Amino acid sequence: MELECRVLNSDNAVFGQPEGDSTLVLINPNSSSGHSVSTYSKKTISSTTEAPVDGDRRLRREIANSNERRRMQSINSGFQSLKALLPKTGDKISKAGILVQTSDYIFQLEQEKTKLLHQNNVLRKLINKDKLKEPTSVSFL
Repeated sequence: MELECRVLNSDNAVFGQPEGDSTLVLINPNSSSGHSVSTYSKKTISSTTEAPVDGDRRLRREIANSNERRRMQSINSGFQSLKALLPKTGDKISKAGILVQTSDYIFQLEQEKTKLLHQNNVLRKLINKDKLKEPTSVSFL
């Protein structure tokens, strides 16, 4: 069951974490009667004086699961972005494989950069050397 979690302030503007007089809105699109919407104040969610009842426990678990799902989706998206930057990757590659190939590719690029910088320095020296050999024109008045 997927729950959409929104935190609203008193103006019903959506923001990330509960702060101040905020309200948590849970939208369950899979409820038997269509979309069910439940709202909870910050005090209801973070009450520490009493042991949570089963409903509160379930609510907290659903929120934690939703947060973890969002975190994993973000990580997976990052891995897909890395994979897209790598040359010659197959369709089936593990996350560890993506990290290893990324590290190898960065190392290879650093070596190429060092080689090209060295070539540029050699060419600059040759150009400067040739400039010194060219006769300079001197005009006498």
